[in-house]
Amino acid sequence: MGFTAVAVLLARFLSLALFALSARALSQTENAGFIYITGVSGLVVHLGTLGWLALCRKMASSFDFIGPELAKGFLLRSIQIPVVSVLSICFGLLILAASGVLGPSLTEPIAYTAVASVPLLANYMLKEYLSGLGRPALSVFSSETVPLALAVVLMLVFGVTSLPEAVLCVIAGSVAGAILQLVVASKLLEDVLASPVRTYQTAAWSRMAAFTFVGVGGKLLMDRLDSLLLAPLAGLEQLAQYNSAVRTANLLLLMPVILLPVFAPRVSRAFLQGDVRRLRFEILVQLAIIAAVLVPAAIALIAFPSFFLSTLFGEPYARASSYMWLVVLSQVIFAATLPLSNMLVMTDGEYPYAAASVVGLLVNVVAGVLLIPHLSATGAAIASFIAMAAMAAILTSAAARRLGLARSI
Repeated sequence: MGFTAVAVLLARFLSLALFALSARALSQTENAGFIYITGVSGLVVHLGTLGWLALCRKMASSFDFIGPELAKGFLLRSIQIPVVSVLSICFGLLILAASGVLGPSLTEPIAYTAVASVPLLANYMLKEYLSGLGRPALSVFSSETVPLALAVVLMLVFGVTSLPEAVLCVIAGSVAGAILQLVVASKLLEDVLASPVRTYQTAAWSRMAAFTFVGVGGKLLMDRLDSLLLAPLAGLEQLAQYNSAVRTANLLLLMPVILLPVFAPRVSRAFLQGDVRRLRFEILVQLAIIAAVLVPAAIALIAFPSFFLSTLFGEPYARASSYMWLVVLSQVIFAATLPLSNMLVMTDGEYPYAAASVVGLLVNVVAGVLLIPHLSATGAAIASFIAMAAMAAILTSAAARRLGLARSI
């Protein structure tokens, strides 16, 4: 866990450094475009893989139980289907950008989003496999720490002052991370790749992926609604302001993000062995550790929002401090429910996880459309908080039933 913690901490602080650097090197409009590209490219990859991306970690952690033939079949399908799907989406985005129907302000970001999504797909897929194969620290280090570090170094060395230059630095980081992961993953999967026989259960895998797709997709859309709704409804400058608050509050996710890749295989094995007591223990340990770190950090961010925002992103971004407390509370709720949602995904609980995400997304969209035109970024913060609370209620109820605790709650 110590190595994973170091990798995650480095990745999160490098991510913050990247956006702090872009906020100072680019105009607010170009910085908003940079935020749009990095955010939406991740959305394209996660949604474009049709749920197979999230399924990779779960299936990889069970390769020792299902045998090399079935494992090889899944490995091949988990590459074929997502690659075809994501490349099709990227081609569609390039056509959309070339048509110019969205106006000059979004044409360039959409084109760069399509290009950035391709290496990001390889990066994300290999990350899930490395985590499922029991290499959580290495998965984070190679997929996030190295790419972000390279992007930051390139931006500093070349003195980036424009959006295309900043995007190229990020793409170079993604390519480097994917190459590093491919070398490591190929060694860990030697037995699977060497199997002369492959067995496919495409229909069953697709059903599991479908529920995961809805669950992960709903949550990701909630995360990206600042880009999808704020940009057209309130303008790019409001998007840049809001993103500074969200990026700062994302520091609260450090501990749960450290714990998830470590505990995910343990949760899966406890479920496969039918050990409910062990499963409860794994969840309770995560919640206790998260609470111990989360509470003081959240209090500090709520008490001194202007200090953190101006220090990290510059004085103009301190205007987001008026709604910073709402963003922080939303992240606190999300951090507390991450072990529960991960447990549901790893224990065949994709259906309630999907239901929670869909409800949260619908609430977020409706509230955002109603509030953002009148309250701008503050409306987005309120909508996110309401949606996160609704999603957390469903996740908690579903997790309690799965752990056999529903009667005591």
